[in-house]
Amino acid sequence: MATTTSISTTYAGKYAGEYIFSALKAGDTLAKDLVTVKPNVKEAGITVKRLSTDGIIKDSTCDFSPTSTVTIDERKLVVKKLQVNLEQCKEDFEADWSSEEMGDSAFTNMPSSYVQVILEYLQARVAQDNDRLIWQGNDGSSDEYDGFTTQFAADGAITPITGAAITAANVLDTLEEVYTAIPDNIFGQDDLIMIVANNVGRAYQGALIGNGTAGLGANGYQGNMSVGEKPYDYLGLPMFTVGGLAAGDIVVAKKSELWFGTGLLSDWNEIRLLDMADLDGSQNVRMIMRFYGGVQYAFSENIVYRTNA
Repeated sequence: MATTTSISTTYAGKYAGEYIFSALKAGDTLAKDLVTVKPNVKEAGITVKRLSTDGIIKDSTCDFSPTSTVTIDERKLVVKKLQVNLEQCKEDFEADWSSEEMGDSAFTNMPSSYVQVILEYLQARVAQDNDRLIWQGNDGSSDEYDGFTTQFAADGAITPITGAAITAANVLDTLEEVYTAIPDNIFGQDDLIMIVANNVGRAYQGALIGNGTAGLGANGYQGNMSVGEKPYDYLGLPMFTVGGLAAGDIVVAKKSELWFGTGLLSDWNEIRLLDMADLDGSQNVRMIMRFYGGVQYAFSENIVYRTNA
């Protein structure tokens, strides 16, 4: 059965060359370079080595005394093969406002302008949906892989914080709690970042202009000016908003220790269109994407994860 196509507009005058559609959004996590991408991973996964030591500085002696401990272990980065399959009938467009592009023959063509837009839209929609999988995906559900927060919730070695729903009134207190919980061994390192859900970012912006109460006084940031975006930064720690995180979620980690695995990077940009007219005589056009995706992290003890209670 072909994917249902809903057409609610009518053609009037010459086609202007632009389609308008909503929710066109690339995936925040990869677009903002918040994780380390590991390409060329297949379903069998790859083993990523981790190295750690105990105290390596010892009292001096005349002899060589290898008393320190070097621990080498591993994490398994496993990816899942996913796909997008859509099918649309060209006849759905014969009475539409792009019909000029389809020709006069009974053997119609898919409108070229629509082809361009559906390709761009699918790429953006896949990126947006994958951003949710990166953080909230659950392999227990079909069509998903385990995201970071799904894995965090099952990992007792991660620093957990739970609290009330985020508002402009409590967001600064919450960020202070998260900031204080950062392990000393990674505090201040160059690639340490804070990743927050969109509602946390909005509450933070509101708090900075005085809409909160946590020590902001009467004026808040820059004299209660609500014009312009304020810096996403908490006490020098870079902050990034991510649409894929659940409301209220905050993650502090090193970018180099958060991994997104995939096969060929070019798979995410490739959409194959098959006009089925020459294959089965139908008026259908199929759109196909295939790609790999999966996430893993390095050291549990280096991650702070805050979520709503």
